[in-house]
Amino acid sequence: MSELILYHSPGTCSSAAHVLLEETGEPYRLDLRLVRNGETSSEAYLRINPKGRVPALHIPGQERVLTELPAVCWYITRNTPELRPQGHIAEARALEWFNYLSGTLHTAGYGLLWRTQRFAENAAFHDEMQQKARKNVQECNDHIEASLAGRPWALGDSYSLIDPFLLVFYTWGLLIGMDMRRHAAWTDHTGRIVLRPAVQRAYAQGGLQTRLDDVGAYLDGRLAEPKIR
Repeated sequence: MSELILYHSPGTCSSAAHVLLEETGEPYRLDLRLVRNGETSSEAYLRINPKGRVPALHIPGQERVLTELPAVCWYITRNTPELRPQGHIAEARALEWFNYLSGTLHTAGYGLLWRTQRFAENAAFHDEMQQKARKNVQECNDHIEASLAGRPWALGDSYSLIDPFLLVFYTWGLLIGMDMRRHAAWTDHTGRIVLRPAVQRAYAQGGLQTRLDDVGAYLDGRLAEPKIR
């Protein structure tokens, strides 16, 4: 296989990697593995990625797929310097963002909320853990808002490999019914990113055009409540 292959479940964090592939213009092929249908835990997929997660990226000439969203995004943008942080401080800030979003918000927030059984087998604890997860998400959302205040993009004046990941989490906030408009800077950020042609192409290819339309309707006030599909 001479092209990149992105193993992807639309609506998950792997949507950020899909957007970046569209941004770079590099040839690639999508291989959809829907989490909601259990396809990432199938024997066939576990032979590809024993972690049973998305994204995974097949790189020509490599025996093993590349896993973990930050690593996948970093590789995808290797030949697109305009999407990469420039300078040591900016590179460190990119790693800071990735670690916080994937390690704190994703794991201690949405992972705990949606995959509670991974953290405690005893279902008697799940309700309390899910309540705590929602508090964790809100705390993270407040931190993201503060970090975006006064800047158009995550790393400053230029759109970068971090920004599509932030769109995923803004959308997830709406999915769980959070009032995301209270985060003014993040809402402005989302309004800019949903207009990008690469974002629109990726979401349409993943069957998420309705969701993107709902986000747009929420941003401009046509959708009063955060009830996106």
